[in-house]
Formats: sequence, C-alpha cells, structure tokens
Amino acid sequence: MLLQLIRHTTSRTSVIGQLWVIDSVFGNQLLCDTLENAACLIPELIYPVHVTHSPKFGRLLPLINHVPGRDGIRIHAGNQSSDSQGCVLVGHAQGTRLTDSRAVETMVTKLLLSIDHSREDIRLEVTHYVPPTPGYPETDYTRSFSTPSAHTCAALESED
Repeated sequence: MLLQLIRHTTSRTSVIGQLWVIDSVFGNQLLCDTLENAACLIPELIYPVHVTHSPKFGRLLPLINHVPGRDGIRIHAGNQSSDSQGCVLVGHAQGTRLTDSRAVETMVTKLLLSIDHSREDIRLEVTHYVPPTPGYPETDYTRSFSTPSAHTCAALESED
C-alpha cells in the first residue's frame, strides 16, 4: 500500500498537507489532513511504515522508518504545529490547526494495522503539491491521435 503525504500550505511555523491512499484497484482516496512543524520537516522521500507500540504515547501508532538522522518519527494526533517535534499530525484542517485529531489518528492506525497484518508493505511518499504553471498547456493523455492515412501523406508530399 502506498500512502502519499502531499504538502500544500506553508506558514512560518507549520505545513498543512493531505494524506492519501494511492491504490491502482480502488483508486486514490483522501484519508485526512496533516500538520507538520515547519522547523523540523522530514525530507521528501519514500519511507517504510509499520504500526508499533509507542513508549512515549503508550499506544499503537504508525512509525515512519529510516528518516535520515532521526528515530521515532510517528503519525499521531495533535492540534497545532508545536505538538510535533518532527512527527506528522493527522486530523481535519481548520486554518493552521487540526480538529478531530484523536478520532482521525485511530482511523489511520486501524487502517494501517489491517494492512500490516496482511503482510503487505506500507510505504509513505512525502512530496509537495506543484501548482500548474500559468499559461503552460496541460498535457491531455486521454486524447487519441489518429495515424495519417496514405492519401493524406501523399497529398502533403505533393505540395513540396
């Protein structure tokens, strides 16, 4: 399973994002909003995730593994960026704060536990939203292109 954390709004102290489940069978689904402390963001990479017991919080929580130079980076409840020392907080964004954080943490943990028990790898891709460039045409991969007929090619050649 692939989770994708897409950061999209940055202030002096916090970074708001969204946590998505990326699935080729069921489609991409938004799980929740995220909040991170802008002073201690984890690098934009892909990380393995496991649900383990957190000694600090005293409950099962998702652990983001192999964060360069850091240990114990978790996905957990919190309402403001000061509630995090590098972890990813989950909830519903209200400006630069999160609401319903504990309920969302429970939902995310249960989802990941169900995947973890099936022995499927869980990965978290941390990235950021890149807005479209104004004035630059977007590529439409859904359009089909027709191959020119021999008659069309012959007509073009005759004009030279």
